[in-house]
Amino acid sequence: MAEFDIRMHGETLNVTQEILDRYNVPGPRYTSYPTAPHFSTRVGACEHAAWLAAVPLQHPVSLYLHVPFCRQLTTVGQKLVLNEVAAAAAALELLGQGVALLQKWARHGVWPPPGEAWEAYCRLARELGVAEETGPGDSNPPSPPPSPAPVFDDPELVTNFLVEAQEHVEGIETTLVHLEQHPDDLEAVNAIFRPFHTLKGVAGFLNLAQIQELGHEVEWLLDRARSGQIMVTSQLVDLVLEAVDLLKEMLADLQGALSEGRPLKIFDLAPLRTRITQVDAGSSTKAPPRLGEILVARGELAPAALSETLEQQKAMEAAPPLGTMLVQEGKVAPEKVAQALVQQLAEARPTPERQAPETVKVDLAKVDNLVDLMGELVIVQSLVQQNEKIVALADQRLERDLGQMGRITSELQRISMSLRMVPIGATFRKMVRLVRDLSHKTKKQVNLHLEGEDTEIDRSMVEAIYDPLVHLVRNSVDHGLEPPETRQARGKDPTGNLWLRAVHKGGDIIIEIEDDGQGLNREAILAKAVERGLVAPGENLSPERIDHLIFEPGFSTAAQVTEVSGRGVGLDVVKETIKRLRGKVDILSRTGEGCLFTLRLPLTLAIIDGMVVRVGTERYILPTGGVRETLRPAREDYFTVEGKGELIRVRSQLIPLMRLHRLFGMGNGHLHPSEALVMVVEHEGEKRAILVDDILGKQEIVIKSLGHFFQKLEGLAG
Repeated sequence: MAEFDIRMHGETLNVTQEILDRYNVPGPRYTSYPTAPHFSTRVGACEHAAWLAAVPLQHPVSLYLHVPFCRQLTTVGQKLVLNEVAAAAAALELLGQGVALLQKWARHGVWPPPGEAWEAYCRLARELGVAEETGPGDSNPPSPPPSPAPVFDDPELVTNFLVEAQEHVEGIETTLVHLEQHPDDLEAVNAIFRPFHTLKGVAGFLNLAQIQELGHEVEWLLDRARSGQIMVTSQLVDLVLEAVDLLKEMLADLQGALSEGRPLKIFDLAPLRTRITQVDAGSSTKAPPRLGEILVARGELAPAALSETLEQQKAMEAAPPLGTMLVQEGKVAPEKVAQALVQQLAEARPTPERQAPETVKVDLAKVDNLVDLMGELVIVQSLVQQNEKIVALADQRLERDLGQMGRITSELQRISMSLRMVPIGATFRKMVRLVRDLSHKTKKQVNLHLEGEDTEIDRSMVEAIYDPLVHLVRNSVDHGLEPPETRQARGKDPTGNLWLRAVHKGGDIIIEIEDDGQGLNREAILAKAVERGLVAPGENLSPERIDHLIFEPGFSTAAQVTEVSGRGVGLDVVKETIKRLRGKVDILSRTGEGCLFTLRLPLTLAIIDGMVVRVGTERYILPTGGVRETLRPAREDYFTVEGKGELIRVRSQLIPLMRLHRLFGMGNGHLHPSEALVMVVEHEGEKRAILVDDILGKQEIVIKSLGHFFQKLEGLAG
């Protein structure tokens, strides 16, 4: 539809201004027709009504909005101008409802719009005596053309917008939860306002009208909060979080439209606008602290003495400041007034903005390419150092230079790998919103403690560990922590505690999820396992084995399925994901005290530590993380059992023996285990004893794909 930007003539402008002034309606003074039918969302319904009342019926805008319905609104507006309406408030309400109906029609193309709004409008129109001007046969505006698939002039810009918008959303959610706990933190309000303002501006540039509209609505509300016109309350935080959820849906829809070439979905913002109006109307302003109130609160001045001085101040034509009068009258010492003034300034002064560290955005593909090249350099450097001809030279200077090259290569590798490392804090902070929502749904009180947010982890693992963390946090809040009344009955604080910790240990990152709830109910777990056939009745299991049953697919002890949990899917996801990341999950449960889940993961998926071993004339590398121990078994500890093959006894446990020279078809090394070394390795709870001739040392290994043709080679991984 064409946009109209026709200058109002003097008479129309006067009519509009007259309505605005007569009924004391605040807002902009129009100097041009707004684009129809996409009315501005923040301008009040009354301003729109005034505009509609001033639109000549022959104007194309009025024709597009359909003359009969607009004529009805225009008639009401004219009666308001001529002071012919007894119920002015009802007439203004009718105009507002009419504009809202036109907005709904513009979005959905259905007339009259479904719902109670149309019925309410008709009732009010009948009460005002204007309903007869609009008959059912002529009140059907033309349907707007169907929305075509969006045409993005620059899809790359939209893609970049989606990435940045997601970053903004994560920051907004974290800051909102902080703001709810510290409602006086003005910088937190600014930190939420800025990304919404940015999103609104970029969305407008990209012609993403709905995201722009949403950003404008929330920005207006936050602007009132940061200017002190309304207070920051839990209702306001809830509302902005609802807007964030709606923004997420819009971004997901935009992503789908971009990849699939389909039209954008139409989102109804009316409920959000209604909530904004309610929150705005229900929030009172918070006046800055007054000097007298501060002095009374600090016990430096009696309320009666303050009232007496204030009365004297009112009676004076040119009264001195209150502090001066109090000092002159000897009611308060000068230093006490000075201290109160300092406090007043501190409370009124906005919090200084926190400076973000300077960063440079680099395409992740370039970082990956750099890491790959560094891996190749490490391999080549290792080959050069191990070259037999170079080793045979026995040149000390050459050895020194090669050693220096190795140290520089290792440092370059460390720096390049650090480019892939990001703090885990961003992932942890996503749990803040999750815990808040879960505590509301389960009606539990939860304090979330984050430790080790600066601990770095490989970027490729960040998204991978998000789902396991979500499921473990959800499990702790729903199953681990007791309701407040139960905790009190057990002598605990009614508010439960949940800890998320991250720390580096050796070449691993350790992530802990701990709660101070009731711990795992092993009796219920064992009973459920027997019921599902996972455990034979009467089978004697260790506490650790019982605990790990909760990771079985579909396993749940919940009495009923709720919105939060009970389907038995979550912890299975944890197990499979950690397994895929070459990690391990441990559980430590204390009945009545709480439960601790420990995730042990490699720092990076690109490099691992390995044990270099020799079998015959060949060298192999075993991942250090899987090696449990190395020993030279005695002859009496070697067995051959029919149906089970060769076994090695290690501390009363029989472990199957694997001979690598048979697996790979090599020349024989040492045949009897007592003449060689046995390395006990463990994977997914199963142990094997691998026979090797010698251990040559430790080495950092760059993991590279074996490629399509070598993926299924038995015994090898890459």
